[in-house]
Formats: sequence, C-alpha cells, structure tokens
Amino acid sequence: MSATPYYTDGRFTLYQGDNARVFAETQLEIDCIVTSPPYYGLRDYGTGMWEGGDEGCTHDAARKRTRYDYSLASSPLQNPGRTGTDAQPAMFAERCPECGATRVDDQIGLEAVVDDYIDKLVAVFLAARPHLKPSATIWVNLGDKYIDKELTGAPWLFAFAMKKAGFNLLLDVIWSKPNPQPTSQKHRPSVAHEYVFMFGVGQNYYGYDAVKERMASTSMNRMKSPRFVDRDNKGFSGVYAVQTAEFSEAEKQGWRNMRSVWEIATESVPGTHYAVFPKELVRKCLLAGCPVGGTVCDPFIGSGTTAVVARTLGCKCIGMELKPEYCYDAMRRYQGRSLALEEGGQLSLYEEEFPETSVDTKRPGFDGRDQHSESRDTSASPTALQELALYSPL
Repeated sequence: MSATPYYTDGRFTLYQGDNARVFAETQLEIDCIVTSPPYYGLRDYGTGMWEGGDEGCTHDAARKRTRYDYSLASSPLQNPGRTGTDAQPAMFAERCPECGATRVDDQIGLEAVVDDYIDKLVAVFLAARPHLKPSATIWVNLGDKYIDKELTGAPWLFAFAMKKAGFNLLLDVIWSKPNPQPTSQKHRPSVAHEYVFMFGVGQNYYGYDAVKERMASTSMNRMKSPRFVDRDNKGFSGVYAVQTAEFSEAEKQGWRNMRSVWEIATESVPGTHYAVFPKELVRKCLLAGCPVGGTVCDPFIGSGTTAVVARTLGCKCIGMELKPEYCYDAMRRYQGRSLALEEGGQLSLYEEEFPETSVDTKRPGFDGRDQHSESRDTSASPTALQELALYSPL
C-alpha cells in the first residue's frame, strides 16, 4: 500500500495523515529533516473524534478545563473553527463519563504523562530513519512547558531519548527570541528561548561555507597577535597565530563557523495555524543541514514554512500533516496564495514571501533558477481540489 499525496508538483509533496503511517507506506530518500513538533500539553489541534456512545452527547464532562474556562476574558484560541485551542495534558478522558464514547486522536502532545509524549515523538523519527541518507541531519525545534510551576524538561528528555534510540546528538542550538511572549510571573525570569536539536545518523553533511559568519575585528586582532607556544618551540616565538595550522583558510580570511545561539524574532502568517516557526530559523537549518538540490522532510509541516524556505534555497520538500485544514493552508502558502489576503483583495502572499531578492542566489551551488516558475505540472488529491473549489474566491 502506498500513501497518496494530498498535493505534489515535483518539488513539494504533501501528505495528509499520520506521519508514522506515511513513512511506513512510502519509499523516500531524505537528506534532512527540519521540523517543530507539537509541544507537550500546549495546544489541542482539534483532530480527535469520539466513537460509540450517544451522538447527541456534547462530551463536555470528558474535557479538562483550561485557564480560559475560568477567565472572564475570551480566548482567541477557543474558536471552535479551524484554529487549535489552549490545552492541557490528557485534554480529554479516554472515555466520556456520560455516554461511554471512546476518544480517538492521533495527534501528539496531549498524552497523560510526558514520558508517553517522548515515546511517541521518538517513534516518528524511528519511522523516518529507513528513509534517511547516511549523511542526513535532523533539526528539531522544541519548547518546554511549566506544570505546577515546574518545567517538564521535555526538550532534553527528548534529546536523551533520541540518543538512546541510536541517533547522534550533535548540537543544542539556543533560539533566543527578542520578542518573547509577555508573562506575568514574578517568581522567575521570563522564558525567551527554545531549543533546536541537531542529530545525525552517520557522517553527517554540514554546509560550513553556506553558514559561515564574518569575524568581529577584535577576533581577527587576537588571531594576529603574538602568543606563547609549547615548550618544544622554546617559549615565546613571535609567530602570528593566524599563520599556524590550527586555523582554516576561511578563518584566515576573516570568517568563523556559525555559532549555536541564534537570535531570531517570532513570526505569524495569515491562515489557520497558530504556532508557526520563523523562516529564518528554518533557513539556518537548511543551509547547514541540506545540500543544494537535496530533499528536506517536515513530518509536522503545519503552515508549510519548511516548504516555503526550501523553495527559496533550491531544495525539494516532503511534508506531512495530520489536520486537513493545515494541509490546505500549507499548499496555498507554498503556491504563493493566501485565502485571507485574496478574499480581502490584497497583495498575494507569493509576492510577499517570494520577492526576487528573497531567493538565496548567494548560496554555494545554487543560482536561483526555476524557483519562481508557475508552469510546473501539479497534481492534487480529490480532497485538495474540492477544498480549492470551496474556498478559492477566484
């Protein structure tokens, strides 16, 4: 059995459904994974269903109350439409106490305990592993959560579980947010960072030249200053450090390797998905972890940010998403169209996300050709075509 794409155009293939099942039913060759899975106990994306019981039952007795249920202020996340809602771990009981219906939900993030969440998350990457090239890298963005005023430690529990599962933990990147969400806590500092973990499965690819940064002038001065050497050279030699073998040619020319603290502002885009990670975060991961012309996979593609950035960097993209509404948004965003903007008669999202200057023609080995072509053959599933007819104002 082979999974049927929700949408494909030869460069972006999108599957709607459980990602582990998609991996089991497809033959893929993946150079890189860049993704931001649902965080533990943060949001209910509305993918659950009730089986059995009374069809007329609201099942409200099975739902946990969130902070908004006890507040006079209405929540922008409690919209019963297409947006995810504020949540807690084990948001719903497994059975409705009023009618006996059983809760069925494939989404990750609402497990009763954090260990179950970690197990399910690691299982996704184990399902992806047979499709990874030996040089593949995996980049996973995860944030933590407070429960009873204490961090769960979910990001690092995940990192250690991935090591135990056989993946190589290569780096923990600190994503520093200059515009973090305001908080009212007075007993601790406000959280202004998340983690991006880099994993490998073998001799991993690393695009050093694509991510190198200019050295500060003070660093260059330190490199060129006389310094002490080992005793075999009889003490002070007056040799300039920049001339020694420990420095690469790039460093001698004033370049340094990309560092592990990235200051990147959060972003939002029109559409239904609430949690969107910024394009610059994805861009750094792709430049470092995916060769030009390679294939990146995002098994939790959400609003389609990974596909959008891959297009500008000359990479192919494979996306997977459980919720049909998010698949629709990801497809439209990748194509450069936004329902919200089109209905308002505003500038198409394509022109905002893909101006000519946004194509990274400076990337080694990539000249930017054919990235804006609208002439490629495309195909979409019947569901996607029905949704286009239903929602498109054109």
